[in-house]
Amino acid sequence: MVPRQDSRQDDPAEPVKRDPVKRDPVERDPVERDPVERDPVERDPVVRLEGLGVRYQLRREGGQTVRGALRAAFMGLPTEDFWALRGLDLELQPGRVLGVVGRNGAGKSTLCQVLAGVLRPDEGRALLRGEVRGLLGLGVGFHEDLTGRDNVQLAGAFLGLSADQVTALLPKIAAFAEVETFLDVPLKHWSSGMRARLGFALGLETRGDILVLDEVLAVGDEGFRERCLETLRAVMTEVRAMIFVSHDGDFVERIADEVLWLEGGRRQALGPPSEVLGAYRAALGAGR
Repeated sequence: MVPRQDSRQDDPAEPVKRDPVKRDPVERDPVERDPVERDPVERDPVVRLEGLGVRYQLRREGGQTVRGALRAAFMGLPTEDFWALRGLDLELQPGRVLGVVGRNGAGKSTLCQVLAGVLRPDEGRALLRGEVRGLLGLGVGFHEDLTGRDNVQLAGAFLGLSADQVTALLPKIAAFAEVETFLDVPLKHWSSGMRARLGFALGLETRGDILVLDEVLAVGDEGFRERCLETLRAVMTEVRAMIFVSHDGDFVERIADEVLWLEGGRRQALGPPSEVLGAYRAALGAGR
């Protein structure tokens, strides 16, 4: 039976900048990245989360505009804590694919941002064995006035690739994204689907040891999605682990080895895809 926990409703109040959590100067970074060499027989978890928590502060008054937020901060209006994630424990073994499901606001994207190094946890820690490559938004950082070619060069530089490396990868990226004839056209003339396909292809060609994908698999038509699925299966022979967020339960069931269900920032269930997805779908159907 899938364990159940009490869920809570997310408050729509606007989040404001979190106060930094005071830490002992000698305390270790709560997100540890261990650059270990690839072991042909790995036994330790690639990802280990221990009591992971991420907190935002919500202000109930005066925070709906910049002026209101400044006024509220100056006047010291009260705030309350909102935990986007809390008490999350998890171990992911080498060679495994973890699918993450949950309603909007359940903490899925927050988890991806912690793993990718965008956010620091406010409590607990994350131990990551290897380089993490996060694909958290397709086409994020692209400039619409630049051509597809220039955008790939710029994005590759941000990802730590040399100009020669990007040039060598460009034909493969363009072919996968099906945008070869548009590479020298500014992105403002591209469709949103073309931009998304380019971002997906770029992300897969610049992968690290741990691949984190946040709702990036719902791109393109059926044929392109099938190619994405085949590519991800091939990628799993080259990376240590993969974590991906998706609202497509059928896709999750086809590719994931295990599924994490988040509800209200907490772990509702973790286990085999058929078991967890069955319980998740039942909860959605019941309107719980």
